[in-house]
Amino acid sequence: MTSPSSKVLVYHHHHNATNPIVADGLAVMTTSELDDIVASRKYSQDKSFPLAVELPANLFLADPDLQRTSKPIPRGVLGVEIYERDLLTDAQKPQFAAMPNYQANVAGVTIPIKVLLGKLMGSKELDYLVILSAKR
Repeated sequence: MTSPSSKVLVYHHHHNATNPIVADGLAVMTTSELDDIVASRKYSQDKSFPLAVELPANLFLADPDLQRTSKPIPRGVLGVEIYERDLLTDAQKPQFAAMPNYQANVAGVTIPIKVLLGKLMGSKELDYLVILSAKR
């Protein structure tokens, strides 16, 4: 993920929320497109806990409950297993390493055929799976 025009495979863990980042939880996009989507993501206020000051409806805030991690996609694999440790940032890993579910499998992502064929042909794009998840 060196340049803004490099393509990555994006997986949104628990994407069935009310405001998913990518359709169906999995998409191929450039890193700059991903940055733009995450930066402009409208943060939905929880109406059960009203704020002291009501924010304007057209105000876009970066979602404070979203974090981004990445995992390399090995060449020739049909799917990538996502473990609890893959959802954690480097700063969070020592804090959660002793937890019993640290090594638990939380999802399996099937690699789209165009990504698989590109990797088999030797393409250097799509080397990483970017994982978007709720902050821990």
